[in-house]
Amino acid sequence: MGNDSSDSLPVAFQWVGLVFSVIGGVGVLLAFPTLLQLFFGGPRLIEEFETHDDEEGNRMLVVFIKNQPIDKPFGKLSLVKRDTIASFSASFRILNLDINSIVVQVHQAPIHSGDEDDDSLRKYRISLPPTISIGASICVATWFAATGFPMIPPTRNKLPVPLVPANYQVQIIFAVDGRRHDVARNFVAGKTREELMWL
Repeated sequence: MGNDSSDSLPVAFQWVGLVFSVIGGVGVLLAFPTLLQLFFGGPRLIEEFETHDDEEGNRMLVVFIKNQPIDKPFGKLSLVKRDTIASFSASFRILNLDINSIVVQVHQAPIHSGDEDDDSLRKYRISLPPTISIGASICVATWFAATGFPMIPPTRNKLPVPLVPANYQVQIIFAVDGRRHDVARNFVAGKTREELMWL
């Protein structure tokens, strides 16, 4: 006696189920790159704290910034790309750690980016595409050879602020596409150019 097939679905329903399964699988495959991009393609800000001495004898405490590209293990076949930061800005405040006092309350930082010959080199808001090299920089403090002492550089609507010899902390607020990214770093300012350094 053969198997009872009364419990099995009609052949038409089985074909319909198969078609919907194929459509669902294709939909998942089409959505997969978008989901990967959504979860893994967001901006990744990298900060590097450096001192820079120029030809005029000035020394600057600089924060170099880049939007780190995604390391692609499969080369061009990788489905995920790092998103460009459409809106990037920076502000900071300076604390004198020796006397626990705020030296600079809020200071919007000019951002240096692009070609050194560009007239619009200093901006207060930029876009930041992914790059393996430095994409932008901000200057926190400068020891000026002409004056012989360090100060916070001027910005729009604010004069330069001199720094007495002391230990300081800069608290930087990066705005990355409307989202806040905080970074803090200590530095020292002294009576000579060489005494202005990151700690």
